[in-house]
Amino acid sequence: RSRELLAAYLTRRAEDSRAHLYGTDGALAQARFDDNAADIAAAVDWALESGRRSIAVELMLAGVDCWVASGRQNQALGLVVLVLDHLPHQSPEAARLLAAAAMLSHQLSDHDQALTYARQALALAERHGDRISASTARTFLAAELMFSGELADGLALATQAAAEAEELGLYPLSAQALSLLAMARAYSGDFEGERRAHEAKLAVVRANGDLARTADVLNTLAEIALDDGDAATARAFAVEALGVAGQRLPTVVRDASITLARAALAEGDLAEAGRRLAEALDQSDRLGQTFAVAQCLRVGGGVAAARGDADTAVRLFAAAQSLSASPGGGDVPPDHDLAAALTEARASLSEQAARTAWTLGSGLPLASVRAQLTDVLDRVSASR
Repeated sequence: RSRELLAAYLTRRAEDSRAHLYGTDGALAQARFDDNAADIAAAVDWALESGRRSIAVELMLAGVDCWVASGRQNQALGLVVLVLDHLPHQSPEAARLLAAAAMLSHQLSDHDQALTYARQALALAERHGDRISASTARTFLAAELMFSGELADGLALATQAAAEAEELGLYPLSAQALSLLAMARAYSGDFEGERRAHEAKLAVVRANGDLARTADVLNTLAEIALDDGDAATARAFAVEALGVAGQRLPTVVRDASITLARAALAEGDLAEAGRRLAEALDQSDRLGQTFAVAQCLRVGGGVAAARGDADTAVRLFAAAQSLSASPGGGDVPPDHDLAAALTEARASLSEQAARTAWTLGSGLPLASVRAQLTDVLDRVSASR
């Protein structure tokens, strides 16, 4: 009896953490869940060993969002699969757990498994009339279809999932579906539709008091404004993103600093671009993410190009490409402003000189590349 009471208590604690996870006290809610995570896992094992399958199901579903937020997707997926193995394959509970497995597999970038789980969950949830599990499965099925290149089917599912999630009041599924909808619009070349989807997501995440997603969407809208050539609007969105992020969200602070450096570069304020870029580089180093360091190198290439140092600019762009390749292949950045800076730098050199600079930049050790970027930043700082 005491084990049942403990399991019920842990389920309530997990549900409480989930209810507050995306609000202003989300960090505290996550910390509380983390304190109970080991006990929850042990309680799931006990429930399965003692034949109390429904208790195991509720324990897992109560905390799945918190498992994701804590970065423990592998552990959570292992537990979900373990519980699934103890359930009748066609049961309503299996539909709910398969939908959770689809989400966790997607988070882990196991695309084949996520696709399989999502299809199984959707079919089973629709059979049982479980709209919440069906909406979850549909969202992540849309994501995997888009990843595999089936854009039209993915867009149709993402559109349906976004409408369902809003109707059912499912958060953060609604935010996830709107992100997919924005991605699908962008892939299809509908950039106005992409912007509208992000604006709709901003309204949803703000209404839920979700500071992390609010700051992230604000920076995304800033990046879209840069692609539209509107540096002033980009700066306004990025500054607001920094304000929301404060010291709690270092990844958003880094991304918004990069965006502000790009906005300053677009406006011709090289000193401000250099200052923001130095901040972003320091943040990228502390977070240890190569994509962000590569993006800093690209912005540094833009600064060097604006200063008339085309050779250094091309080298920095090449080094960035070696460190973290541009999405979609090719050596041109997907960001319009940075792509234009690379094109300008190459055009300022002879064809042979541009090729040589690219080859040299591609083969430079990271320490040497960083030294070149630091030199660019020192020069713009000294020119204030």
